[in-house]
Amino acid sequence: MSADALIARFEQEKSRALGRSLRRHAGLYYTPPEIAARVMEVALQSVGGASGRVLDPCAGAGAFLVAAARAGLRDLHGFDLDPEALRVARKALSLCGARARLRKADSLRLSPREPADLLVSNPPYGHVADARERAFLLDKFPALRGGEIDRYAAFLLRALQLVRPGGAAALLVPDTWMFLSRSGALREAVLAQAEVEFELKEMEGHATNVHYFGGVQFQQFGLHHVEIFLENELRLRFPLPVVRIALAQAQ
Repeated sequence: MSADALIARFEQEKSRALGRSLRRHAGLYYTPPEIAARVMEVALQSVGGASGRVLDPCAGAGAFLVAAARAGLRDLHGFDLDPEALRVARKALSLCGARARLRKADSLRLSPREPADLLVSNPPYGHVADARERAFLLDKFPALRGGEIDRYAAFLLRALQLVRPGGAAALLVPDTWMFLSRSGALREAVLAQAEVEFELKEMEGHATNVHYFGGVQFQQFGLHHVEIFLENELRLRFPLPVVRIALAQAQ
C-alpha cells in the first residue's frame, strides 16, 4: 500500500467513525495528496527552494509531511492532538523512506524549541463555541476580537509565531479573512508581520493566480475598489480605502 492510499484509508475511516456532524464540529477537512503537493510547491517557490526545518502544526495523518519528504526535505516535524493519526503519519513517511519528529500536542499552546524555516498545514476550520477556548484564543490573539472566532484564523496567526523571520508559511485556508469586514483586525495583524500571497481555490483550469501586492501606488487618496474577474465574470469586489500618512522628518 502506498503512503497516499494509507492516509486516504485512515481519513475515510475516521470520517465515517465521526459522522458528518462530529467531523464538522471538530473542523476536520482532509487534504488530497495533489493539493498537499501543490501547496508544498508554492511554499518552496516562496523561499527559493531552500531546505530547512519543516513544521506541520496540524499534521494529522501526514499528507503535508509526505509531500515535503517527496520534495526532498528531511528535517520534518509535526504536532497533532490525535495519536492515531500520528501513527499513520509515521507509517506513511516510512513508506516514502522518510522520518519525522511527531508529537501529540496542541500547537496553539506548545512552544517548540526552534522556529520553523517552512510551515505547511491544513488547519481545522469552524466556529469555536467553547467559552474557555474562546477566552484563551482572545487572550493569545487579540486580533480575533470583534466577531466570530474561526479555528483557522487562530492557526493563521499562530503560524506567524512558529516560523522564523524570513521563513514562509503556506496554509490551506478559506479566503474570507481577506475581505470580510469583521476580519479587519486579523488582516492588519497578518499584513503587519508578513507578505501575503494566495492562490485561487480552484487551481485547475486557471492560468493566472491572484497575488497581494503591498507596494501598489495609487494616484488619488480615497475609497477604491478591488475587483477580481474569472473568465470575464466579476467574482469578488471589496472596498480598499487609501489614506495619506504623513511621516515626520528626521531631526
